Amino acid sequence: MSTQEARPQIEVNPATLDQGDRICRNSVKQCFSKYAWVVGNQPGEQKKSLNAILNLVVRAIDYLDLESADGLPLDVWCEFRDELSDAFQGNYSSEDLYCLVHAAKKHSIPRQYFFDMLNGIDFWIRNRGFETYDDLLVFAYQMGGAPLTASVPVLGFVKEGYEEAACSAGQAIFLTQVLANIVRDTKLNKMFIAKQDIVNTDLSIARLKVRKNSPELKHLVRLYGSRIEKLMYAGGKLVDYLDFDARRTFTSLLSVHWSMLIAMRLKPEVVLNPDGVLSRKEMFKLKTKHFMGTEGNIPVFPEIDHHHH
Repeated sequence: MSTQEARPQIEVNPATLDQGDRICRNSVKQCFSKYAWVVGNQPGEQKKSLNAILNLVVRAIDYLDLESADGLPLDVWCEFRDELSDAFQGNYSSEDLYCLVHAAKKHSIPRQYFFDMLNGIDFWIRNRGFETYDDLLVFAYQMGGAPLTASVPVLGFVKEGYEEAACSAGQAIFLTQVLANIVRDTKLNKMFIAKQDIVNTDLSIARLKVRKNSPELKHLVRLYGSRIEKLMYAGGKLVDYLDFDARRTFTSLLSVHWSMLIAMRLKPEVVLNPDGVLSRKEMFKLKTKHFMGTEGNIPVFPEIDHHHH
């Protein structure tokens, strides 16, 4: 019996999309509730498509967590990859994958971006770490660059050629999160920092796990901070390609991560804070700016008239 026959298929009917939307919305809410406001200005239909893409990110993160905690059996992982391939062929094993394919068709998103994310998980399952920063950059593209680039057609753009800037912005966002969550991830056996950088900075993993500050940690955080800043400047160019609503969403998203980056560069020990690198007050300030339409105002964006669309 082929795997195609063995895998249960769902029946597609008018209610399938609604059920899928609900599943995607709930999983995204659990994982990204802290940042949900950045899409507050997006129309409802766009939010549904974004949730379908972000739900795949959530599933990817789940696989990384599972693998890091108990060693994910490869067959469970391969099954998911097959399910995604089948979904793009019109055979759906779950409502959320139906929503993803629906969003991809609706907005003409190349499916390669979704498979790039799966390649990232595949790399992690097989290698469980990165030798060099360049290896990590590839992973940052797969887990950050690919989903952001896939989201641009949903958010809305005014001219072609946004891919390069979107990739850099996605990498910058992913690496900022990696740095901000370094303690939590290390405790979960997920060391995303390149081994070469750990050796070169002499970082003590044991001290890091018990939230102890050290000159080595400061060195590492500042090293990654300066690398991420370059990506932020390259990613900031994306605003030139976006329409008005997309620009507002993206500007707020990058502003949050820029604020996190600045906090970590000024005081590297904030990565040891169990409540996150930005205080609730700082997050609230960013959120308020977004709702008042005064988001942005950070140096990574090119000098443009922010309200000309």
